[in-house]
Amino acid sequence: MRLRAAPDAPPQDFIVTVPAARSAVYAGTFRRDCAGDAPSSCRLVPTSGDEAAARDAVPQAQRAAFPFVAAPAQPYPPRLAGTNLPPPTSPTIMLDTAQWLAAVDWERIAAETGADAGRPEGSYTFAAALGAPFMAATALGAAAPALVVVGAVAVMVPIGVLSMIVRAERERRTAGDAAAAEARIAEINARAAEARAALSPCEAMLAAALSPESVAPHLQAAMPAPRGSQRARNAEPPWQVTVNRVLLRRCDAEAAHFGVEVATRWTAQGYDASFVRPVQGATPDSRLRWSTPAPWEVPVSPAGACRPLAEWCAAGGRALLDDVTQSVLGARDAIAATR
Repeated sequence: MRLRAAPDAPPQDFIVTVPAARSAVYAGTFRRDCAGDAPSSCRLVPTSGDEAAARDAVPQAQRAAFPFVAAPAQPYPPRLAGTNLPPPTSPTIMLDTAQWLAAVDWERIAAETGADAGRPEGSYTFAAALGAPFMAATALGAAAPALVVVGAVAVMVPIGVLSMIVRAERERRTAGDAAAAEARIAEINARAAEARAALSPCEAMLAAALSPESVAPHLQAAMPAPRGSQRARNAEPPWQVTVNRVLLRRCDAEAAHFGVEVATRWTAQGYDASFVRPVQGATPDSRLRWSTPAPWEVPVSPAGACRPLAEWCAAGGRALLDDVTQSVLGARDAIAATR
């Protein structure tokens, strides 16, 4: 939960463990500390409150229906200072690929590539076809013969004949426009199909690079487990990191530029926090539950850089793997910095 000591004070995040069953939860008592007279200098500090008084404050009818549970709020993310936890140097690495999505709209890129060759021409106008004098004459709306200038000769044309000419010209133009549009659409679709086929190797490369079989060894090499006797004394590392989101986010509406968004969850005894390395300027994506980082995800700096799609596909996706690794290491170092 996010609280403020005053309306203009900076927000503070706290975590509360809520039971699965319905219950009345006591999240603790907070003291407001201020560094000066300005309310913006105030912060909330959790204190040991009177749990019995909090229990008594719950109406008897609600206590009978909902068990009272004390779950004091803790600052979020937790700090290593004051705990017995070592820095997360060599965590157990877990991969939760349920939310892994290479958010690259291949069909859109292919369609844009095909459309770049040109667009169907606009419809013709009668003014362009027959000239301004014709438009001026028909605007009069008179039943009298209209005056049409053909070359330098003025010709009197009965309005009925003129209407037949206009209708015939309209039908001819409409049929020609429809045929031209169909031909142009077929050309665009053909170009899009060619572009889609050309993108297939890149798509396969990214899928292989983002597979657990590729990502896990890369992370393990960057955060190796202790060796020898140290491993025997610490068979189960106290830390576990779960990489639960790896996304290629589009970050340029005009060109195929993408950045890597990586989310991780770090857990240990008494520690549970989520981090995210976002992509600067990522465009909204309706396929994602959170188009921007979730409120409980702590941002890791610096934000992911945008690159042309071809650079992510080069060298077997090596740049993609390196970027994922740097994102995980950035979260690890952010935790270690709170000692």
